[in-house]
Amino acid sequence: MPGDAFKSFIIDASWVLSYLVTDEITSKLVVSKTNRILNNPNLTMTAPAILPFEVGNGLRMGWARQRLSIEDVGRYSQEYGELPIKLSEIDFGESMTLAMENKLTFYDAAYVWLAVEKKAELLTLDEKMKRVWQKLRES
Repeated sequence: MPGDAFKSFIIDASWVLSYLVTDEITSKLVVSKTNRILNNPNLTMTAPAILPFEVGNGLRMGWARQRLSIEDVGRYSQEYGELPIKLSEIDFGESMTLAMENKLTFYDAAYVWLAVEKKAELLTLDEKMKRVWQKLRES
């Protein structure tokens, strides 16, 4: 499986929400890879400290758009809280530069910066973030 060489993974809100709120399109890969990480004590998941706010907002928007019930939001919130994701600080200036140079949101740049800084695999469903991360890894 791609990424097996990585021991550290930076996980973004799109990945977490896809893991929690499963669908047929994206979730097979996401669930399989996330479960592989969760079942291996040598592998770690980390995210910028903004992750809980993004996940919370994603769940709230799912409820507001009537895609999730209040019970779903409660269950997914609890499941999120049980995930062993370490929250990490970022370098504000370097993340801002990365955002501006690559036309990313500051939020997205924080995940990319952290993945590059920690030499970790970036777990995201966002293709632009993946491309920028891969470009920076290779440089």
